[in-house]
Amino acid sequence: METLKQIVKGSAKLECMRSGGIAEYIITSETGKRYVLDIDLSDKVDCGESASFMPFYERAIILMRWIRRAMEKGELIEI
Repeated sequence: METLKQIVKGSAKLECMRSGGIAEYIITSETGKRYVLDIDLSDKVDCGESASFMPFYERAIILMRWIRRAMEKGELIEI
């Protein structure tokens, strides 16, 4: 797996919204590797009451908190 720095320099695209308020993003790192990142939008402690997420981020650094957490838990899956 790449470093956090390499991953957040890439882009992120919202792939789908799953039941239960899970946003599934496809992260493309600066080297072209792709990863699946799930964000639980129903977690009000983590996301807040009025968080808004875009369908595309040119730089995935906006999602760095969730990318780092997924890496630490082993939940960032390379595709």
